[in-house]
Amino acid sequence: MKLIGNMFLIPIKLLMLITLIILLGLNIIVSILGGLGNIFLNIIMGIFGILFIYQLVTTSNTIYDYLGIILLFLFFGFVKVILAFFPTTLGIISGQIGRGLAFWF
Repeated sequence: MKLIGNMFLIPIKLLMLITLIILLGLNIIVSILGGLGNIFLNIIMGIFGILFIYQLVTTSNTIYDYLGIILLFLFFGFVKVILAFFPTTLGIISGQIGRGLAFWF
């Protein structure tokens, strides 16, 4: 019975694998562009990554486990991208304001 249930979960497991690859790529891009900050989010994404791989490998029969972990990955990935690009944006804005003030004064 578990084998039949797992056969129906193969598309979800493939979706999880694709999501993991996308988030890994985002993590690498954010680490390159945003420095080595966001250590707390890296730890949290690492913990959920371990849970993610555990769910991917083992035989779980509930779809909500998969969707919950995917949503957590997407949420922390989104927060990580926002936090990585936000200081850069503020630096650009403050640099432009500083140059504008230096021009006038």
